Amino acid sequence: MAYLGVEGVSSGLIDYLTTNLPAQIAAVNAAHGDDPVLKAIKTLQDYEHTEIPDTPAIVAVATDGFATGDESSTRLRSEFPFTVILIDSEAKSNLIRKRMYRFVEAVVRTILIARNAGGFDTADGRKVHPYWGDPYLAFTPVYTDEPGQFYQDVSMRLNLSVVDDI
Repeated sequence: MAYLGVEGVSSGLIDYLTTNLPAQIAAVNAAHGDDPVLKAIKTLQDYEHTEIPDTPAIVAVATDGFATGDESSTRLRSEFPFTVILIDSEAKSNLIRKRMYRFVEAVVRTILIARNAGGFDTADGRKVHPYWGDPYLAFTPVYTDEPGQFYQDVSMRLNLSVVDDI
């Protein structure tokens, strides 16, 4: 497999979350059993918007990347730090933060399953290994852009590692 960079890793993360996050959202809803109930993710993408996407949404973007190898090796290990941004809206301002906590819980559960399974596969046949590195969560203040609708987002850092033949 030739080195393909971050694009395939990014698409693989979106595919993995699309397939596996719904089960963890259901598990979080069942575990808590009260309001706010998490809704299905409407928007899952690997690029930024200039407008708020349909919520709830996840945007996962690579923030950097580096590769390591040596002259005698035909393999290249690449590390890609990602920022995963969860965005949601709620008519009741007192429920939005609680919902964001629960979405973070669902995403963390989903990534831990991949990590414990030895990673996830991308469409181009690569094995991606997720790990947290430095823990990081950043919640924005609750905001509104229309009457009766409150928004919040949270950013979390996730590192993805992949080894390619060169």
